[in-house]
Amino acid sequence: MRIGLQAYHNWHDWLLAREERNSYAAHNNPDVWIPPTIDQVKCNFDAGFNNVCGTSNRGWCFRDHLGRFLTAGVSWDVGLLYVIKAKATTLKEAIQNAISLQLSHVIF
Repeated sequence: MRIGLQAYHNWHDWLLAREERNSYAAHNNPDVWIPPTIDQVKCNFDAGFNNVCGTSNRGWCFRDHLGRFLTAGVSWDVGLLYVIKAKATTLKEAIQNAISLQLSHVIF
């Protein structure tokens, strides 16, 4: 039950963020992803917060020089972390994931 509820909240957060981004992009220049060089992998990461559920959410994604998805990860905690702690924790988890997958030449 708890996993299903968390999945719903994560989906809802994603939907709201997507709507906000689409609204923002219609009025401003959207962010452009810049690929790494041929011999590198790029990892984008971020943290978010769900004030309604009282959770801190983290995620990361690895892509190659063509922008092809390699792998990703997510994590969340009950409780709202400080922004700097949430982002630092996300980076740490992404680095650990890269090490476990034996990825080298990763740009974070």
